[in-house]
Amino acid sequence: MNLNLTIPDILLFITSILLVFNTILLVIKINYKNYVLVSSLSMYFVFITATVVLLIFTRYNVKILNSGTILTLMTLVYSLYNVFHYISLHQLIVKNNRFNVKYLFHLGSTVILGGLVLYLFEPIYIIKGKAYSYVFESQYLMQVQNKNFIILLIRFFHPIIYFILGGYLLFSFYNSPNYFSHQKSTRYFINVFYFQKILLFIMVAIGYLGFNIDNDLYTQISMTGFSVAALIISSYILLNPNILFQISKLNHNSKKIPLVESKLLEIVPKLERIMDQNKYYLNTNYSLTNFSSDTGIPANTIREVITTNGHKNFSAYINSFRIAHVEQLISNGYLDTYSIEYLCKDSGFQSEVTFYRVFKKVHNCTPKEFSYKLKSVK
Repeated sequence: MNLNLTIPDILLFITSILLVFNTILLVIKINYKNYVLVSSLSMYFVFITATVVLLIFTRYNVKILNSGTILTLMTLVYSLYNVFHYISLHQLIVKNNRFNVKYLFHLGSTVILGGLVLYLFEPIYIIKGKAYSYVFESQYLMQVQNKNFIILLIRFFHPIIYFILGGYLLFSFYNSPNYFSHQKSTRYFINVFYFQKILLFIMVAIGYLGFNIDNDLYTQISMTGFSVAALIISSYILLNPNILFQISKLNHNSKKIPLVESKLLEIVPKLERIMDQNKYYLNTNYSLTNFSSDTGIPANTIREVITTNGHKNFSAYINSFRIAHVEQLISNGYLDTYSIEYLCKDSGFQSEVTFYRVFKKVHNCTPKEFSYKLKSVK
């Protein structure tokens, strides 16, 4: 066994260790309220880890039963991590703890794929290349055998299908009203999660392309890039420890918890501080659901808090922050340079009509009149 470690080798070993660690962290977070999401994420990490381990085996020519077993396992594992990536992405977006029936279709198709691999695979006993090239070379040599050529096509199109499905899922998510109901950190995680899948797909494609044009540099780029792509998601989780807590509680339903008035009053300054520091009120589409997700406080509790504090509803509550922001801008001479239209947009109001109505209700005058009053006092 060749033990001369190169940079790609080191990356493979580090990646496998971090992936195992992330898998363990996810598994211990599984409970009856989140088992679908966290279990699917755990399985995704299991199969990514298995892929990296199999790459290490091919790198050092570790034999498992016979020369064809690794290639067969690679086909199955490669297909399974595509499926569980899609299921995990879907669960992260929909935020519920229900096993969707269509998951059975995806898993069932993979079982059929596994059966085809076992039935159609014809072992290739003479492999010229060694190490990581073994994977690409054996895949390339499949083209000379009719049955193995079918497996070649399956391995090529299967990730493309799930690449497209995941992209459509993400596109629909961005254009849905549920987008802002997710915490910012969770939205970033979803982006990183899909971006990492794109990198994995690209790096595998580079490996096959490199072998076809007989360029070993492409093979090295592929191996290094695959390790880096797998490291991205594991490092992201390790560097953002709170993301595991957020993921593990994504499926918790907000239930109304009666609170005594003293407890409600204690929450008031906390909500005001969070709203002011993060300036959520500048987002015209920011809702009670968004605020509940960003604070971790049930929506019913927030509603009870703001009504106890004298606001009619959440809209009146968030508009109070917008009006305070308007007052600050006017005091700083904003209207000397910009129009009322810009003032409205820069303060988070959806329309000028709403802006004027709310402002006049608070100050009993228009923003222009308010500006004149401030100047006369100075």
